[in-house]
Amino acid sequence: MLCRKPPGTHFSPHPAVTNPHAPTCAAAVLRFLRLSIIGLIAAAALGLMTTESFGVPGFNLRFGVSMLIFVAVFILSLRRKVSPIVLIFASGLVGLLAYSL
Repeated sequence: MLCRKPPGTHFSPHPAVTNPHAPTCAAAVLRFLRLSIIGLIAAAALGLMTTESFGVPGFNLRFGVSMLIFVAVFILSLRRKVSPIVLIFASGLVGLLAYSL
């Protein structure tokens, strides 16, 4: 059983305070949610890997621009600690300008 009540919790403090490794319902739910969220993110990433997002297989201008935007955002987020919101808007603006030409 994943959710069992730790012994001696009638008038004792919260089980996480006395024994942080005691299995509780919250721990089981959070463990399940962590795996579910990883699966949802992976499914969304695989769903976006289409020819509409990156162009036809092989190197072409659209793929090159996408990779250039990705590398620039990756480097800015690691080296300069730019806000993720600013990076999202900036990459959207650069993509809009690059793909509309």
